Amino acid sequence: MPIKIGFIYELEGNTIRVALTSQDYNPGLGDLLYVKEGDRTIILQTVSYEGRIPITPASIRAPSQNVLTDISKEMGVLASLFLEISSINNKPTLLKPRRPPRLMQPVFLLDPSDTEALEILKTLSELTSEKKDDTSTIAYLRAGTTWYGGSKYVREAGFKVSLKNMLRKHVIIIGQTGSGKTSGLKGLLIRYALESQEKVGWLIIDRHGEYTEGYSGGKGFIWYMNTALRNNKWLSNVEIKAIRLTTSIDANKDKSYHHETFSLVESPLNASSIELKEFMALLERRMGIEMTGMLEEFADIISNIFYELGKSGDEIARKISSVFISTDNEPNGNLIALIPLLYANMVVYERGAQGKDRKGLFKMLIDRGIYTHHIRIIRRNILNIMGWKIRREKITDTSTMSKKSIYIDVIDDSNSIVKVNQLLKDPVSLAVVLVKFLGKLSELGEPGDFNYPWKSIVSIHGVKSDSVGEPGAVFTSEPGMNIDEIINTIENGNIVILDVSQLSNEQADLIALTISRKIFENRLMAGVEESARKPVVAIVSEEAPLYLSPDKVENPFNPFARIAREGRKFNVGLIAITQLASMIEKQILGNFNTLIVLRTKSRSDIELLKDIGVPSETLPFLNDREGYLYTPDLPIKEPLPVYIPAWFEHEDDIRRIEEKPGEPDKGKSSKEDLKSILL
Repeated sequence: MPIKIGFIYELEGNTIRVALTSQDYNPGLGDLLYVKEGDRTIILQTVSYEGRIPITPASIRAPSQNVLTDISKEMGVLASLFLEISSINNKPTLLKPRRPPRLMQPVFLLDPSDTEALEILKTLSELTSEKKDDTSTIAYLRAGTTWYGGSKYVREAGFKVSLKNMLRKHVIIIGQTGSGKTSGLKGLLIRYALESQEKVGWLIIDRHGEYTEGYSGGKGFIWYMNTALRNNKWLSNVEIKAIRLTTSIDANKDKSYHHETFSLVESPLNASSIELKEFMALLERRMGIEMTGMLEEFADIISNIFYELGKSGDEIARKISSVFISTDNEPNGNLIALIPLLYANMVVYERGAQGKDRKGLFKMLIDRGIYTHHIRIIRRNILNIMGWKIRREKITDTSTMSKKSIYIDVIDDSNSIVKVNQLLKDPVSLAVVLVKFLGKLSELGEPGDFNYPWKSIVSIHGVKSDSVGEPGAVFTSEPGMNIDEIINTIENGNIVILDVSQLSNEQADLIALTISRKIFENRLMAGVEESARKPVVAIVSEEAPLYLSPDKVENPFNPFARIAREGRKFNVGLIAITQLASMIEKQILGNFNTLIVLRTKSRSDIELLKDIGVPSETLPFLNDREGYLYTPDLPIKEPLPVYIPAWFEHEDDIRRIEEKPGEPDKGKSSKEDLKSILL
């Protein structure tokens, strides 16, 4: 039976005043009310309330302690016009109300426990959901704010969208700490695993280690995902690959884990899969444009020398060049690691010369305005960000009676997640690299004829300038995982959880920037038509302002800003999670097609979100995962009150699909199977 709570007694602009007559109803911010007028159902949203005792204070003086219980009270609700369901050509149609209900019309509470109200919610669900086969329920329509364990939403009134379409156009989840952003996103992943008919490649940048908790035991998030994927015939071959980046080379052998669709590997990354672009993006954030420009100049000098070595007829020179220059002709992480070594093994011996006596690499740097203190700052930042150290190695010259000690500085990457090539760690190999480098430098007109101690190492070990192999340069591939492996896994429609929780913020950013840029550039090279045939890639990243604040989006090396602007054309979308949407650059924010707004008390965010119609009065008082969903793809351009179910709230769904008899009928659609199981 409809729950009548009062009647309309005043209209003023978009504000509807409702006089409450029900003694049982205590109004709450965000509550949905409705009025029936012929074939119109007008839905109101509570934005405030008012009440008073209509007598003077003197008149309530009485000896009885209970006298106030008999005094009449006036209670009212201030509501705004929200939505309207009207019958047009005998079909229900969702509209934005153009005219208010009449005065004295009875007002009812949109309570899911009432049959009529439930039917209205179901109609709203149908009219706001996409009409496609491949849709997933990402939220439930909400009729208000939940208090004391009650329910303001029902599963029958789900909000269904095409995840493929939604994700490629970018999603932002906004809410203060503890509002349910991560648990709600995990719930969205569960619905994808349960219902989607098309693969999506997921890159989840896990900064807090939250997505793989309890992976090896118990019924946690990974168990839910594994079970859902196994029972979805369209996604049964999708893999969940968790990569935990560590400093240990042997961790991937000792600590790997595999069970059904899920695998976890602990591994470092190799330096050749990191490129200079991403490091420069980090350096600009830390040191500013000027010092970043100097690093770019320094790297340009080195790169040109290795480009020339790569074109020479010297086989070992060509092999050395390939270590520092990637196949796409971009300087990589090994070249970044070489910069501190060039300072320690060359510049420190050259910097004593003055004026016309300056020669070698240091002269080239001086000519470009890069002085010793600049090089020191660059060196310090490279080592600090990458977690590398300089280790001084001693080589004893046994060819002389004095057994002279010769020193050369090499890279120690034992405490870094980025492992460099052996050429930079082995003293003899590094000496060969430096000899080749110095030779090409001389050919380019900058001879370095200083007494570099390491030049003796080559002669001591009998290494000729054109030697290959022992006892010369040791060529081995870097240990650790290559980023291209990760990207291929994602491109094939699998789920990659990149656990960077053990890294510094800068190392985590470096990895996130590198993978995101390579994903986008791969799609860019494939073109729009080819990318449309590939699975959508969704990149999930918390702390969105790290990449999308006004100062960050100006950085030309920031792939996140470019993906936000152009990614949808190439089926690459962002899921940005943030506590403060107001910190994101406004034009970039405008590229996010779907906004999920959870509880927040930030005044700047509340004012920002008010512009798109999110009720500012209710946002600070929402419970966990209660919020508003806005997307211009809806037939009505209004934020809808929704509840985002957490991953653990799908326990009954998982249990039912595990208990279902036999396999789904291949002649039926998956939606027919799932509807009978999940609802």
